[in-house]
Amino acid sequence: MKKIKSVIIVFIMLVVLILTVIVIRKMCTQNYIYQDILLDIKYIFQYEEVIQKRGTPVKTIQKQLDYNMEATVLLVYYEDMVIVYNFDEEEQKVGEFVWAQIESDQYKFGKKEVCIGMTKKEIEKIFKYSRQPSPAVHRGIVYDSEGNGKITSFIRYFDNYYDLGLGFIYDENDVVEYIDIYFGL
Repeated sequence: MKKIKSVIIVFIMLVVLILTVIVIRKMCTQNYIYQDILLDIKYIFQYEEVIQKRGTPVKTIQKQLDYNMEATVLLVYYEDMVIVYNFDEEEQKVGEFVWAQIESDQYKFGKKEVCIGMTKKEIEKIFKYSRQPSPAVHRGIVYDSEGNGKITSFIRYFDNYYDLGLGFIYDENDVVEYIDIYFGL
């Protein structure tokens, strides 16, 4: 009888130990998408700051979104990115940041220097603990230099609150071609 009690106590202690390790491991895994990942370019979130930091854009285009004819946006073009803001036509006023499309490998995000040119496998490894809503593949618009939008598929990863996201559009060789910066679901 004493031997059975000892075995049960050892078994319970072993289960508690295993559960503790699982909980600690889960707590230590970090979602790589966090506010600091965009420290180098967080000025893009406010139109006035973009103009102040980057100067006059190469061009701007007012456009009604292809998928929502009621919403007007302002496409702000620089050599290495397109930034999209809401635009109030009536007041002729630039509104909130919608998203940015990064087109240059000069931007390195976070400590792991996520950038254009990385492989899909590298991205998946870095962002494996990020939130990824179902379905994981999103549809988004990639704008060319004339403001023409092409709907394409990409993978978006989000922070723990789904407030901040990075999307990746891959070429035919599974190499990052564009990075999409996004606020909110």
